[in-house]
Amino acid sequence: MKNAAFLFFSILSHAVFSQTGSITQPSIPDQGVIYEVSVKNSLIDFSTSGDWDFSNITTNSNSSIEFALVSDSNYSNNYPNATHVKYEDGQQFFLGFDATASSYHGERTVINTAYDSPLLLFPYPFNVGDTSTDQILDVPFSCTGCPPAREKPRSSIYSTFIWFCNDARRIGL
Repeated sequence: MKNAAFLFFSILSHAVFSQTGSITQPSIPDQGVIYEVSVKNSLIDFSTSGDWDFSNITTNSNSSIEFALVSDSNYSNNYPNATHVKYEDGQQFFLGFDATASSYHGERTVINTAYDSPLLLFPYPFNVGDTSTDQILDVPFSCTGCPPAREKPRSSIYSTFIWFCNDARRIGL
């Protein structure tokens, strides 16, 4: 899940960066967008101080990620405030994009959640040095084949790491 989130925000950040270095509301066409991605199923060991050479990195598999209008999903009625659905590996993640922020509304994966109040991913514009934190606690969820549980805490913390993702993607990661 963390790899999927990292990949999603790396693609999203690359798609929405303007020349000024701000993340702003993405423009996703009504017919949706499909990204073909290469997946690496392990971490990459690299220096945090630079001199990065990712030219020899190999991936394990190829996949696709689709962003569509929320109405495309059979579960759209459960996510009335979401604007889009992200399909990845047979799972659905419900997102919201408006002029002020991006938000996370829940998912249909192994765990099924629908947030009454969405998780703020990050506000727009989002610039170098900005930080954003949000959390939602005590969210009921269902999980087919899982032991009983009453809550699934979710949180988001975004800061300038998005810039690294964008730079790494530009150099061929």
